[in-house]
Amino acid sequence: MGPYKYLLCSVSIFEMCYSFLDILISPIIFSHGSIYMNIVHTKNHFLSPQILLVLNAVYCGFFGSFMAVFSINFIYRYYVAAGSKLLQTFKGYRLCVWALLPLSYGTCWGLVCYFLIGPNEKIDMIMGKEVMMEFGWPMTEINYIGPYCYQFQEDGSYEIDINSLIALASMVSMIISSVAVTFYYGFKCYLRITKLMSNSSRNMKSLQSQLFYALVTQTLIPVFLMHIPSLDPFPTMFIIKQYRQGVLDYSGGKIFSILRRTKPPSNVELNMRTRI
Repeated sequence: MGPYKYLLCSVSIFEMCYSFLDILISPIIFSHGSIYMNIVHTKNHFLSPQILLVLNAVYCGFFGSFMAVFSINFIYRYYVAAGSKLLQTFKGYRLCVWALLPLSYGTCWGLVCYFLIGPNEKIDMIMGKEVMMEFGWPMTEINYIGPYCYQFQEDGSYEIDINSLIALASMVSMIISSVAVTFYYGFKCYLRITKLMSNSSRNMKSLQSQLFYALVTQTLIPVFLMHIPSLDPFPTMFIIKQYRQGVLDYSGGKIFSILRRTKPPSNVELNMRTRI
């Protein structure tokens, strides 16, 4: 599999770290009006509120990295299918340069969250009553990250928060660039694989199509279900035939073993018990 195994391992490590962080800080998504918050309850937590705020920003930064991670996978798949000389950039130390791309996206996203849309007095005043009604927590027991886009005033006007707009513009630009690269190389990869399959063996056609559709499905999952990273391995497990067969053989063997232990006694066993 060459460097591709390192890409797959990096995705797995990335998602395990994300899952661990999700368990550690247990964030709650809450919105009201134009305010969207990622809340972390700090009371009785073994980590300090300031550390939890940093981890909350890191948690948000993972989403900024998600699409960049999968865009690199599409780039690699296209280079393989096209036999490009640029495939050499995925070997040796140069693979680390590719790893800097999602890392830089995540870092920028986290810094934007921490410095531009972290806790502030305006949101405390606006959301204090709402958070208390919903969760029973005072604002002193939580930290949060979230944009405060605008707020209507009593005179009918509205107040715009510049920091939130800058943060949202930065996030949207990172999402658009990642999605654009993913779609561009995904489409080129599809065309290239389709062309190659016309001159390939049946087994090669099947494998290439399975790998491509597994990658597409893995990319769509974090787009719509980013808070459930545990779902991401399932496309590989069930779309690629070899993995699917292995899972079915293993699970089928387990079920068969359980059924053997719980099967009803035979007629011979019943007769022996009756005689006893």
